Amino acid sequence: MFLDGLFTHDIRLLKSEKNGEIITDLAEISNILNDQFKSVSISDATESFPFMDAKTKVKCDPNKDTLFECEKIIEKLKKIDPSKTMGPDKVSSTVLKNCAESFSLAFSIIFKKSYESGEVPELWKHANVTPIHKGGSKLSQKN
Repeated sequence: MFLDGLFTHDIRLLKSEKNGEIITDLAEISNILNDQFKSVSISDATESFPFMDAKTKVKCDPNKDTLFECEKIIEKLKKIDPSKTMGPDKVSSTVLKNCAESFSLAFSIIFKKSYESGEVPELWKHANVTPIHKGGSKLSQKN
């Protein structure tokens, strides 16, 4: 089930770290797991994406015309694992893989514009986080 930006899988219960209460509300579980993830994350989410100007060194072909060729984009899209969940854009990996040829020109244009301007669309800075049980009690947000 997808809920508030979090793919909750089979997490139906959590034990409150504050009072030991069992939590069953999925929205509250989603918020608790989100807070847990933020508390252990080392990246500052308020940082802006670095601006790419002419002096920026990149480890790729600086020729945007060959860097973002439709054929290269199709090749990458065809390698997508269809079993992966969709991202914040809510586009299925199966759709991306199966419609690679149809999407390649639009993606090429978007990538070139992003490269030229040094700006990245806001949505590309977001990700879905899927909790994976690491051991111990499944009721603990830390596990």
